[in-house]
Amino acid sequence: DERELKLIQRALLVGIPPLSEGDDEEVDYLVRGVLGQTPNGGLAVGDEVLPGRTKLRFHVRDGQAADEDLRLQLGRYKLARNFAGRFGADPRPAAAVLFSCNGRGEGMYGEAGHDSKVLRESLGADVPIAGFFCNGEIGAVGARGLAPVSDDAEAVRSLIHGFTSVVALLYDTSDTPS
Repeated sequence: DERELKLIQRALLVGIPPLSEGDDEEVDYLVRGVLGQTPNGGLAVGDEVLPGRTKLRFHVRDGQAADEDLRLQLGRYKLARNFAGRFGADPRPAAAVLFSCNGRGEGMYGEAGHDSKVLRESLGADVPIAGFFCNGEIGAVGARGLAPVSDDAEAVRSLIHGFTSVVALLYDTSDTPS
């Protein structure tokens, strides 16, 4: 549609799957900027891409898409949290730390504090939130750390993100068996 054509012209991004598992619809991609065109007609991307081996997916981003994706991810988190079985009767976090890309905020949404407001709606008004804007957010992909502690390094692998918000949720698990 017309909106998507405009986005392709000014907000084209490339998604790279962080892991090689899952089908295309189930993978959460690491989004990278398109930096330009190479002399041989390829794309210069803000990450390591191995020709013929790295699967890419094109993405576009605007306030509407970013809002929808944030709400989708928070819904996934709440579902995983509720089935994790380690947070007792009130599974809300004690606090949250929000790391947002400096490309988000008022410039993207037309209002200040959008991601904080959405996070507060999802977690509850009484959960304190702190954070700041970044240029490269560090965190896992998807909802991680909800299951009992794992020795599997891939389960909690942190990566550098771009064009996103990363949320660290802090829980009091002192009375919870690990």
